[in-house]
Parts: sequence; C-alpha cells; structure tokens
Amino acid sequence: MLSNRRLMKNRGHILAKLLLLETRFRTWLHRLMLQTAVSSAYQTFAETHPRWATSLFDEYFLRGQAAPLLARYLQTESLPTPNELAKAWFDQFGPLWPRAATRSATEVTQVASDFLQVLNAELCRVGR
Repeated sequence: MLSNRRLMKNRGHILAKLLLLETRFRTWLHRLMLQTAVSSAYQTFAETHPRWATSLFDEYFLRGQAAPLLARYLQTESLPTPNELAKAWFDQFGPLWPRAATRSATEVTQVASDFLQVLNAELCRVGR
C-alpha cells in the first residue's frame, strides 16, 4: 500500500501531465479552427474576388507565404494588417516575375483587407 506522501506525489505528477495534455489539445484545437476558418474565408473570398483567386491570392498562398502572418490569430498580441498581407503576396513572386509588378500596392492592399475582413467574420462565427 502506498503511503500518503507517495500517493500525493503521484497525484501531483498525474495532474501536471493532464494540464500539459489539456494545453496541447487547446493549441491543436485553435490551430484546427484557424485552418478551417481560413479555408472557409477563402471560399467566400474567391466567390467575391474570382480574378484575385486566379491571380495567386489563393489557398496555396494563404497556407504558404501568408501562413506566418495568419498564425498570429492564435495569439492576441497583434493581428496581421492588410499592408503585411499585401507585402507577403508581392514577396511570393520575387523580383523576377513581371505580372506582380502590374498590380498596384493600393489594389493588393484593398484585396488583402477584404480577405482579412472575411476571415475575421469567419473566426467570430466559429467562436475564436
């Protein structure tokens, strides 16, 4: 039979493991909610901005180049701005792709703002 002291130590160890598991589960759940919201927001965005959906403002961009910016939704410090998202869109092309240069920074920033508004609405809907 375990002594009371040893039993309390085991309970403390189990509790610590449970708390760690809960934290990991919450992190996983928040990431899943963000991924789902980004996908859903993109579908809405693509319907209202079909030209941009075919101009590489697409899910590949959102899950790649823009992913570090969008991951900031998992924190509460600072959310991505339309300017940052527009810069990421331009940055995906590098200096050698002339098609990106034909887009004005103002136009891309407005499109980025539109996407972020749709994403914010979607995150509110899913309970961010």
